[in-house]
Amino acid sequence: MRHRMYVAGMAVLTAALMVTTTLAASMLESQQPNEKIHGFSVVNLYENGSGEVMGARFVSDKYGFIIDLIQVESVPQSFMWIKTPPTSSKGEPHACEHLLLGKGNRGRYVAVLEDMSLANSSAYTAQTRTCYHFNTSAGEDTFYDIFEAKLYALRHPDFTDEEIRREVCHIGVNVDQNDGSLSLDEKGTVYTEMVSSFEKPWYYYGGAMNRLVFGENHPLSNNSGGKPDVMREMTPADMRAFHKKTHHLSQMGAVVSIPTDVSVDECLKKMNEILNRCQDEPDRDIAIGISAINLPPANPAPEGTIELTTYPSENTQDPGYTMYAWPNDLELDAGRLFLLELFVETFSSGQTSN
Repeated sequence: MRHRMYVAGMAVLTAALMVTTTLAASMLESQQPNEKIHGFSVVNLYENGSGEVMGARFVSDKYGFIIDLIQVESVPQSFMWIKTPPTSSKGEPHACEHLLLGKGNRGRYVAVLEDMSLANSSAYTAQTRTCYHFNTSAGEDTFYDIFEAKLYALRHPDFTDEEIRREVCHIGVNVDQNDGSLSLDEKGTVYTEMVSSFEKPWYYYGGAMNRLVFGENHPLSNNSGGKPDVMREMTPADMRAFHKKTHHLSQMGAVVSIPTDVSVDECLKKMNEILNRCQDEPDRDIAIGISAINLPPANPAPEGTIELTTYPSENTQDPGYTMYAWPNDLELDAGRLFLLELFVETFSSGQTSN
């Protein structure tokens, strides 16, 4: 008897899932470009390999915040991004990554909330953007709670100047365990991370090439992680000015993945409410999308310029590297850029490539 009831229950569950999936798909299928829904405009629809609509791009009419909403049978998760082209090599984008969701009462609240909510998260700083991603197995409501806590902390941090100095770069006192003598040392989580990174060759020949291609002090030739010798000059005022310039909703967006049993309509409604609680003033940016950044024109070195650089190593047998680049003069749309990346990946991605 128990077996027969279990089979019947499974049949009902399967039917319910089929109905839910169909309703979710029809909700997305019915969307039209520029259609309005809960404060968002529909920009694109995303199809899977079978030609079925599985997601859409929505842009907030009030804030310019982008949500790429897709439906995948997994736990709710989000990939949040902020356009943070570096204005110097002091490492402000990298410092923001460390400070915003870990320091101050709001940053610490995010960390505690994630620990209590069965969430996994990580973050990284790229050249022109900083990204944060998380997922939770605690359900839909918890997902929205974490999303809002993160977004609010990114927009309205309350860390102190001293937290900035200690996280980035400061002078600390070391005590010798043998004789108790004191010495001074440069410390800071971001600083020590970048000191370690600058023991590798890439930061020397790659940095030199970026300066040749784009020019000195260009956002694409500055070091977004921070150069140790320049990071010492960063002040709390530098950090706060950079944050104010970059961390507002028109410079931000998220890829949000929800399972099909979560209502698309309800998700957009909640997201609009979250945006309204995180920012009061309307916002807009002409450049829409994670890669659309208004960069100044390049000031490259003359074509054919050769520069020799070195990197620190205790091993005299370490290999040297040769790197060459074309001028930065290609204007490619997303499709052509994708084809170029496929070509380069196939034919010049290392010793084992074609």
